[in-house]
Amino acid sequence: MLPAMTHGGDIIAEVLARHGVTHLFALCGGHISPILTGAQSRGLRVVDENGAPLTLGALPEDGFITVYPEGQVGRADSQALLIRVPKGLLELPPARMAAVPDGVYVAYSKLCTHAGCPVGLYRARERSLLCPCHQSQFNVLNGAKPYFGPAARPLPQLPLGLDQEGLLVALGDFYEPVGPAFWDRSKS
Repeated sequence: MLPAMTHGGDIIAEVLARHGVTHLFALCGGHISPILTGAQSRGLRVVDENGAPLTLGALPEDGFITVYPEGQVGRADSQALLIRVPKGLLELPPARMAAVPDGVYVAYSKLCTHAGCPVGLYRARERSLLCPCHQSQFNVLNGAKPYFGPAARPLPQLPLGLDQEGLLVALGDFYEPVGPAFWDRSKS
C-alpha cells in the first residue's frame, strides 16, 4: 500500500524504490524534479561531517555525533545530533518511535529553539542536551523537551530509518521547523 502522496513524483519514486533503484541521474532539467523530490523523501543517507554514511554500529551506547542528510554536509539548518540511548529508555509517542532505528538511535536538530545557538553538549548521565549560549537543557528521552533555561520548544526530531544496505537514512525533514520561533517559517 502506498503512503499518502503529495505529487506524481512520489508514486514513481515508490515504484523505483520497490525495484531497488537507488540512484537517479538527469541529463536535462525539469521533468525529473518531482521524481527526485519523491525519491529523496524516501531516505537520504545520514552522514557524518566527512560525508561518510553511518550504520547501526556507528556509536557506542550513550555516544553522539553531529550528522547531516547526505548532500547537506555543513548546512547549519540541516545538522542534527545523532544519539544512541540504551534500549527501552526513550519515552516517545509510537509514531515518533517508529522513526528511531532499533529503538536506540534518535536524532534532534542541533539548533536551539531559543536563539539558534548550536546545541552540541550531550550529558550522558542525565541524557540531556545542553545549549552553551543560555543554558537551555533538553530531555533526550522525552522528545528533547526543554526542562531548564529560556527555550520554550523541544528540539525537532529528524525521522530515521535504515536503507536496504543497513545504513541510517533520514526519512524526511525535521518534524517541526528548526531554530527559534522568530526565524522565518515560510520554508516549512
